[in-house]
Amino acid sequence: MENILELFQNHISSYSKDLHNTIVEIHNKKINEYVDDQINISIIVICKNEERVIERCIQAIMKDKDIKDEIIIIDTGSNDKTIEKILKYRAQVNLFEQEWKENFSEIRNYGISKSIHDWTFFIDADEELVEGSIYSLKKYIWILKEVKLKNVVINPTIINSNGHIVQGVRRIVNKKDNIYYYGLIHEEPRISEDKFGKDIFEISFDNIQLKHDGYEQEILEAKNKIERNISLLRIMIDIEPYYPRWIYFLSRDGKEVLKKEEYEFLLQKTIKLCADNIDYKEYKIRALSDLVAYYIHQGKLKEAEEKLFELKTIAPELSDVFYFQNIIKIINIKSSFFEILNDVVTFKNNKQEIEYGSMHSNLFHMDYLIAELFFEIEEYDKAFNIFNKLEENHFSFNTQKYKNLYNALENSSYKKVINKT
Repeated sequence: MENILELFQNHISSYSKDLHNTIVEIHNKKINEYVDDQINISIIVICKNEERVIERCIQAIMKDKDIKDEIIIIDTGSNDKTIEKILKYRAQVNLFEQEWKENFSEIRNYGISKSIHDWTFFIDADEELVEGSIYSLKKYIWILKEVKLKNVVINPTIINSNGHIVQGVRRIVNKKDNIYYYGLIHEEPRISEDKFGKDIFEISFDNIQLKHDGYEQEILEAKNKIERNISLLRIMIDIEPYYPRWIYFLSRDGKEVLKKEEYEFLLQKTIKLCADNIDYKEYKIRALSDLVAYYIHQGKLKEAEEKLFELKTIAPELSDVFYFQNIIKIINIKSSFFEILNDVVTFKNNKQEIEYGSMHSNLFHMDYLIAELFFEIEEYDKAFNIFNKLEENHFSFNTQKYKNLYNALENSSYKKVINKT
């Protein structure tokens, strides 16, 4: 069974670079297995119109928390059955209702001010706390207390229903450190406003977990959310015009609605503002990756390769780098197929006389080659039409694999999904 130090060491997934010496110190320290029973958590849920999930969220927290831990729910104007469902648990939760003023950090800071415990853990209504997370969190807080580490934020691991795992979302703070949230949207913890949160340490653990399943619901509300986010991010850029965080998030959140010229400009500006500042490396990597994807989509392979080189320079092991390298290879290969197809069609059209080679005197083998090339450039209807005509003329050279593929597609669930859309 893991002791407290092994538990801490084995489940760290990332931490601020400045914490390295502290982590080494913790590794070498003898820490009592006893965990101070005064370590209690205030768990804060902010919600609006979450009747679909609010009870599930509350029940998961109640199942995992200790008796002295508190649950705070802040409703920002629900007009569905959210409040009604929360009130079923009025003996277990503290419910506050606040007017929504287009300011996420204001609501978070209000929650911190209402908490009775030092440590606060923010959980979204469409997230489900994984059992054992609070127990692990208290162990880790005890260790941080033993080594007298201050100004630290703890990041849970968020497991999305689509399989995507997110770490680095700063949800767990100690109000004794005078940490507050800043920003109308995509808010971040800060101590000194002009330090942009860089005076705070952060540490992520892989066994403090939240399951998130809100994507389908978010898609239904996406248009309104995008417009809201864009508006709030433009305000943040006016307030802090040289902070790449707001500029990057504007590009990310506005990708589907911004003009392509502005989208490209925002990514370029993010990269320029980040420069070689190690504190902004995260935004630079994201912006470079998004810009490479954008250039590939626009067919600007030269620009894509230039930005990919820059991305590889600062993040050589990133899977995005490997992915983009091979996507570009595939595009180049497909481009060569177009050239070959043009050559084959030209060659066939210039052939008038009957030949007596070993393949076919009427050049059916050339038709087969054209069908192969149509298939490779994703002109599937043209490819299958030629294959069918070859079959009718009893020229079935190597066409069975395409017939098998066609039949598989006809019967596949993938095709059914496509047809529904």
